[in-house]
Amino acid sequence: MPYSIKEIGFCDFNDWSYHIDIHGHYVFIGDWMGLRIIDISNPTSPKDIGHFWPETIIEDVDVAGHYAFLANSSDGLLIVDISDPTSPFEVGYYDYETTGGWAEEVRVIGNYAYLLDEDGSLYKVDISSLKEVK
Repeated sequence: MPYSIKEIGFCDFNDWSYHIDIHGHYVFIGDWMGLRIIDISNPTSPKDIGHFWPETIIEDVDVAGHYAFLANSSDGLLIVDISDPTSPFEVGYYDYETTGGWAEEVRVIGNYAYLLDEDGSLYKVDISSLKEVK
């Protein structure tokens, strides 16, 4: 018996996108301009509702609590407050520009963000000063 798979919703924003993370009723998309937030509370009509544009490529996104952690290509780690998804803003960063790395992946576990760069270096960043990460 073949499965019936079909599209039920669509949101077009014509950008190169690299990664998504889903948190509650929102999809967080890292793309070539920054972070895009899509409201998926109505599955048949997803809406592009918020943006954060650092004007660098966002290679990866990991959402924890009220924050989006962004692997910000050549600039390291950006931390964005997403408590109001229509108006996200930067609250912190870890800049490892001196290493010459390119941030590819980020994962948050507890009080730490783990940042992986293209050269295979792993950075462990203490984020315990942020409130309500978990």
